[in-house]
Amino acid sequence: MYTVKCGIINGSVVAVRIVVVLLCLCARVKGQPMDANGISEPGALKPLLNAGGKKLFFIRNISVSGNKKTKDYIVKRELLFKEKDSIVLNELVDQFELSREQLINTRLFNTVVIRLKGFEGYGVDIEVEVTERWYIFPVPYFNLVDRNFQTWADQGYSLSRINYGLKFIHFNTTGRKDQLN
Repeated sequence: MYTVKCGIINGSVVAVRIVVVLLCLCARVKGQPMDANGISEPGALKPLLNAGGKKLFFIRNISVSGNKKTKDYIVKRELLFKEKDSIVLNELVDQFELSREQLINTRLFNTVVIRLKGFEGYGVDIEVEVTERWYIFPVPYFNLVDRNFQTWADQGYSLSRINYGLKFIHFNTTGRKDQLN
């Protein structure tokens, strides 16, 4: 249950409890016949209406493509919408853009395209297409053997007193946005 503070009446705060979960479940059951597995029957989708009288669309499936290393649930976790959500179509388009920005900000992908894959009645399928970044980066390594620069200078700036080479940093090692140095 969610508590919403409505205002102050005669010095006391009036709290109104809204049972959002029950209303959503009742609306979904009445508006969309489901089979025994909880999946909408094809052709039986009826439009749900939100408080403004606009028709709600039901997200049936979200598919992710283009990810070779990153797990699907990592991509779906960053989306603002989930499967089985009901949402007005023009709000869904706004959430596509915000979700795309969130996926880009994870620094796991170069490009992200989110689009409607198909409609069936009031059920929509969404496709998320990503292009992953490189995950293994070579980094130059340069370190003095001596404890400071002055000691190295006293030794005649000898290259034999320097450790140098390449090390590799591996991002997204297991596909869960982890880092291995």
